[in-house]
Amino acid sequence: MTNEKTKTGKNMKKTICYLCLSVFICGFSYALEIKSVSVTDQLGSVRANYSHTEKVNLNTSVFNDMITDRISFRFEIKDPAGAVRFTHTGNSIPGTIGDGGSSVKYIPIANFFSTSGNYKLTVTANAVSKETSFSVYSPNITPTYPSNYARDLTDKPLVFRWVASGAAKYKISVAIDAAFFNTLLTDETALLQYSYPDNPTDVRQKLSAGTVYYWKVEGLDAAGNIVAKMASPSNFTIKSTAITVAAKDLIILDIIPTPNLPKVTVSVKNQGGKTENAIPLSLYLNGMLVGTQNIDTISVGETKSLSFLTNISGLVIAMASLTFDDDNVKNNIFMKQINVFTEAVEKAKILGTVMTSYGKKLPDAVVKFDGQSKGTVLTNSGGEYKIENLSLGEYKLSVSSSGYIDAESIVKVDKLKAYTNVDFKLKPVEIAKQEEASAIGIIKGLVADENKKGLAEIEVVLLKKDKNGKLEEYKKMSSDKNGYYKFLDVSVGEYVLSVKNDAYENVEIPVELKDGKTEIKDIKLSVKKEEVALKEDYSKDSKKLWAKLKDFIKDEKILSQLDGYGISGVETKADVNKIISELENGNAKITAIEVSSE
Repeated sequence: MTNEKTKTGKNMKKTICYLCLSVFICGFSYALEIKSVSVTDQLGSVRANYSHTEKVNLNTSVFNDMITDRISFRFEIKDPAGAVRFTHTGNSIPGTIGDGGSSVKYIPIANFFSTSGNYKLTVTANAVSKETSFSVYSPNITPTYPSNYARDLTDKPLVFRWVASGAAKYKISVAIDAAFFNTLLTDETALLQYSYPDNPTDVRQKLSAGTVYYWKVEGLDAAGNIVAKMASPSNFTIKSTAITVAAKDLIILDIIPTPNLPKVTVSVKNQGGKTENAIPLSLYLNGMLVGTQNIDTISVGETKSLSFLTNISGLVIAMASLTFDDDNVKNNIFMKQINVFTEAVEKAKILGTVMTSYGKKLPDAVVKFDGQSKGTVLTNSGGEYKIENLSLGEYKLSVSSSGYIDAESIVKVDKLKAYTNVDFKLKPVEIAKQEEASAIGIIKGLVADENKKGLAEIEVVLLKKDKNGKLEEYKKMSSDKNGYYKFLDVSVGEYVLSVKNDAYENVEIPVELKDGKTEIKDIKLSVKKEEVALKEDYSKDSKKLWAKLKDFIKDEKILSQLDGYGISGVETKADVNKIISELENGNAKITAIEVSSE
């Protein structure tokens, strides 16, 4: 009975273990989800627009439902042209079950800013990715009302207005001097306008007629640092008695983007009591001036629409402003967020795969491209890469991966299309070294003169090109008694055979040696021209010497002495060949000659 019970217990243990294993296998699934990706300012606030002078935080939150080793994060920012401008890796968290996340804090936007527009943040957690977009603009402030040198304003209240971008808030200052030593009012606002108090508590702040006032606006980031300023302060005066009945009133009704066209339309209505003429209307997108057009004439009750072409696309802050001495100035500015369509400009792209020389796909290989634009991309888990938004031109692609020999290729992009199958096969470093050590050949040949006669004891130098094309001495030897040379055990590569000899012209011959091959390169040498001239021997032929000497006699008196004489011999104590050489070089001349008859 005891044995039976024990046996049953063992069986129960096996069954329990089996059931546990079954549950584990059936329940195995790994789902890592990126819940959110965001860009925030230094105070942690999510904004649509940022100044290129600010710092931002890059944030992501994830949910993991299965224990794994670790969750690694990669943060990548692309500029409006699609080029990668910022990459951060190294952040990771334990792969426990539940919520988690990661952040990269206080990144200066100036580190990745290239131009104003929409930027894209992509966060990858292990193999899962999610992205978000945000806008970056160079801070600027343009005052719109009151304009500089505005006089006799009657506004009640007086509303200051400006067009700006890239700042979290704005500081307005009003003073009675251009240097702002005597400031009447300083205040902050998150809006693009500020209403001056009608009845300020400080009597000094009350505006009065006959005084010139100055105003300026400064843009501040979230931490209160100045990131933008007006080019110069504007000044104005007010009228002693305000007009209470509005006789002039133009209102901006709306800003409307045109579907499928890069065009924005602004509509304006005359709500005043008289016809108005030559009214400037300006449109700004994300604080950048798109253009200014004149409303030539607008009658009472009439609505007119003006269209502006733009090259800015996506979600933008649009602002329209009328430059007009209006009795109801708050209607002269209008702002809203719109989605502008710009026809996409077709771009080329290059796609391919990076693999080993044996066909194994290489993930995370670095692919650099350089041409009309340049940048870096990484291969995915399948070894695939994609370079997008390329203009026409020639691009040099360089591929590298740890443990492998780098590879390069030139791609000529002459059409706006996808260039596929631009693949790379990388050879492992160790195998390349083994192949280089075993891959040898022979370079040999004959060193001969112009008559194909072998020349002995001529030094031949073998120069090898390095990866940068620089020549370095590899081997050297002298030709044998018959003029032959032979370099053994030469590794594959590009070489140059070089011969430099005092009696012959210098010679360089390029040679490319392939695995196990024998390259035969004969070297033909030409005698130096100056040596040919010296070999002419005038000492043994008096007639040839005399004919040569006569060419150097320029004195007519000497020539007349020679009339009627033939030549039987020339006597001189000097070396006649040396004399001829000195005469030819202009170092000597014939000044007299003695003739003796036999």
